[in-house]
Amino acid sequence: MRKANVPLRRHISLMQALAPAAAFVAALAFSTTAKPTYIHDDAHGLVRFTVKLAGLSDVEGRFAETDAAITYDDSDLTKSTVTALIHVASIDTGVKERDEHLCSTDFFDAAKFPAIRFQSKRIEKRGDGWVAIGDLTLHGITHEIALPFEWAQKKAVDPFGNDRISFESHFKLKRSDYGMPGPEFWGRLISDEVEILLRISARIYNWDNINGSASKGKSFIPELLPLFEKDDPAALPRLEAIQAATGDEYNRGEWQYHVLGRKLYRHGKINASLQVFTKYAEVYPQSPQALDDLADAYEALGDVKQAAVLLEKSIKLDPFDANAIENRRHITP
Repeated sequence: MRKANVPLRRHISLMQALAPAAAFVAALAFSTTAKPTYIHDDAHGLVRFTVKLAGLSDVEGRFAETDAAITYDDSDLTKSTVTALIHVASIDTGVKERDEHLCSTDFFDAAKFPAIRFQSKRIEKRGDGWVAIGDLTLHGITHEIALPFEWAQKKAVDPFGNDRISFESHFKLKRSDYGMPGPEFWGRLISDEVEILLRISARIYNWDNINGSASKGKSFIPELLPLFEKDDPAALPRLEAIQAATGDEYNRGEWQYHVLGRKLYRHGKINASLQVFTKYAEVYPQSPQALDDLADAYEALGDVKQAAVLLEKSIKLDPFDANAIENRRHITP
């Protein structure tokens, strides 16, 4: 019996010896093949429109909320893609009554069509500039359009250590193309042609520069990160113990799980990030962010079918989740 177990022991010993190398190769493969997805920074972006009123004066407005995600290829911009969703209800012309009228059925009908959506099909180099060709859906009508754009900022590291890119686009649309003639009086006074300025500033957080500081309770990240980093078997039980605790010693908010998992993900500790994101989704099952995080981990580990399921669930919970929509389009289960 003992002799029969020798090959098995040798096999186990060999596997244990190879495990660190296998983990390194897996992390290297992940780091070199993962698609960088840049998320729009609304605080530094802009969606502004201008119309002529009675042919005499300009009326300007903006949409204060935009969600966008860019799958960015630094070596070949034509291989990049973008998904953008503008919140119609965030329209702001500086006059409350006018904004409410624009959101009504006379114009945007925000209750029925809450989003203006653009999703690129391809990006082309034209002369000295670039054009994003894709579908624009507005007021329930979809047309393929070509958005000329220029670099506002090529890939660079911002003062906070985050990778950042920025683009700017100037283009025109006609209200009539999207079934928005307006009421008889105002429809005649407002120009059919609308000038639009679109500025997208997108970033990938450097999670090494982000901590889990909280206003109430202490962060569990400083305690758990080293354990997960060195694959300590006590890491997951400790997280579960913190989850189960009833006191206020630890902050157990979403941000804690998100940051811990993202730090591990950034370092190539994908299995560890999967454990954290799984617990995150268990505690916050209605959180699109938790589902997006979990989908990223599954995709990195090659389970694209589960990743697709999670992203679809996330989109149902939040139709404005541009990150989930953009990532889902690139997954073929």
